[in-house]
Amino acid sequence: MVSLAGIIGSNSIGYMHRLGKVDRAILASANHLLDQVLLEKEEIHRVDLADNQFINLIWGTPDIDRLNRCFEHIAYGLHRHHFKQNFCGSLRVLAGYLREKDHNKQKFVEWVRDRAELDLAGKAKLGSNPAVFYYQVSDPDQFGIYMMRLCFYEGLTVYAAFSPEGSNPPPNFIALLIERGIPTVVTLGEKRYEFNPERKI
Repeated sequence: MVSLAGIIGSNSIGYMHRLGKVDRAILASANHLLDQVLLEKEEIHRVDLADNQFINLIWGTPDIDRLNRCFEHIAYGLHRHHFKQNFCGSLRVLAGYLREKDHNKQKFVEWVRDRAELDLAGKAKLGSNPAVFYYQVSDPDQFGIYMMRLCFYEGLTVYAAFSPEGSNPPPNFIALLIERGIPTVVTLGEKRYEFNPERKI
């Protein structure tokens, strides 16, 4: 909640959680909780909204590994809840609401987001309080791989890709090209995603 509530992109409920529960937890820990959540933290900025009205903004780099472990546990739990069985296989999560500094990583996030829109079109939003949290599940592809989209506070999206035991997808040559630094363009409908763009002199 400390990492998600009040972040730009969340709704008013997230902001109210930030002003209530999160602020109380931060004050009770004498700001040590922020040091656990953020790897790098710039000073807290106060933004004046009107006379005697202001908000505090914290700019920093979250502990991505810690966040991903949390999201993995949530995804495993949702799988158990949704399918009534434990998941066996490999799971990868991607926090789609974070801005990546690396060009290729940011383009990959954009591709995953747009691909998820296609794969989840018309899928039900599941959850008893969708303004706080809901999730969607895609159909499995030809290799049995499927995804979940987890949405917190209506604007913070996390993607989880499930590869069940026994699924054997072919080698991903596009990923190999990108890893080797070769300029590569991936298309999705009319959209283009350029990886390793050539340097223009």
